[in-house]
Formats: sequence, C-alpha cells, structure tokens
Amino acid sequence: MKVIIDTSSILFAIENKKDPFDIIFDQFGEVSIILNKGIINEIKKIKNSKRKISSIAAIALDLIKKHKNISIINNNESGDIFIIKNAEQVDLIVTNDKKLKEIIRKRGIRVYSISR
Repeated sequence: MKVIIDTSSILFAIENKKDPFDIIFDQFGEVSIILNKGIINEIKKIKNSKRKISSIAAIALDLIKKHKNISIINNNESGDIFIIKNAEQVDLIVTNDKKLKEIIRKRGIRVYSISR
C-alpha cells in the first residue's frame, strides 16, 4: 500500500505527542510512505522559523530520517500540488488540511486524518 502524508498531519501528530508514521503503520500495516522534497522543504522552513512549532518541525525531520519505509521523491512542488497531482498513484492520502481533504475526496480517493 502506498501512502502520501502531508505536512499538516505530520506536525499535528507530533504536536499531540504521537509519531505520525507509527500511527499509519499501526492503522494500515507495513505501507510505503511517500513524501516529496517540497514537503521536506516546507518542514525545514518551519524548523528554521521563529514560530512556536519550529521544535515540532525539527522532531518531524528526525522521525523522517528514522523510519525506513519513507520514500522521498525528488520533486520540489508544494506538498498540496504534489499530493493533488499524484493522488491517483497511491492508495491513501493522509492530511488534516480541510480544503485538501475536500479536493481529494471529490476525486474518489481515500483520505485519512490523524486525530488527537
């Protein structure tokens, strides 16, 4: 099973003291998680900001390095654009972004959100 997870879900889970990737593995078994460089760059930008969640973004980058079932596609499009363009090539999109969820669901693609 191939899964794309977006920045909002990654940061939301960590903010709630959960590993977003473990949540996906626990819920769906051994899956292949796909990210792109745009998502990684977005997380790096947040990490380097003065925002309250910069420490959460730092943890996110460490978790991405830790997990073996994560593929990073060499594509610098924004996370949302990457997800929308590639949604049909995967089995599941994980996002907490309401607007993105609506777009993906209208296309008949399975969406999962991480909750508290």
